[in-house]
Amino acid sequence: KTKILYIGANEGNISKNLQKNKSKVTLVDVEEFESDPRVNFVKGEWENLRLNEKFDLIIASHVWGHFSYNKKSKEALKNILHHLDKNGKIILCYNINENFIKDLIDKTRKIFDTQYDSFDENLIKKFKRKEIEFSVKLKESTFEKLADLIQVLTIISDEEFNKNKKLITDFLKEKLDKPEFEIKQKLVILENLK
Repeated sequence: KTKILYIGANEGNISKNLQKNKSKVTLVDVEEFESDPRVNFVKGEWENLRLNEKFDLIIASHVWGHFSYNKKSKEALKNILHHLDKNGKIILCYNINENFIKDLIDKTRKIFDTQYDSFDENLIKKFKRKEIEFSVKLKESTFEKLADLIQVLTIISDEEFNKNKKLITDFLKEKLDKPEFEIKQKLVILENLK
């Protein structure tokens, strides 16, 4: 019976694996994706959308960089709370930007107009929550190939990235012993909010 809303869903793989009844899944993304026709897909910027229903589970995974970049994080969270059923849960997932990742963000921001996944934890400090920290390792055979993965993290166009790829590659070579690094992340479950 669980109705799931997945914000920044891409193709919605997480929610579709959690809920076999596809008609109970709503995906929201700024890009148009091919999805199962039984899934409700809404194209648009979440912070500006109003849907005519409440959800039991709302997932917002790795979309906070978009909201932060546009200075809309408060609006995005407020809209999540507005669409949450009274006994619903929220699952947030985002990067913890510290150490090497912080240096990488600082470096790329000097070169590009970038959006990095980040979340202001002050937004949820008043809520009861469960937190799980974990890491994802990015690893490639060369620093040049690793630099290509940085493009995905920074949401930069091919043209803009390729103009300055050497600067990123040189930075990676300077900071890392080998072409790999870990990204610490946090999964937060908010419940009993109303």
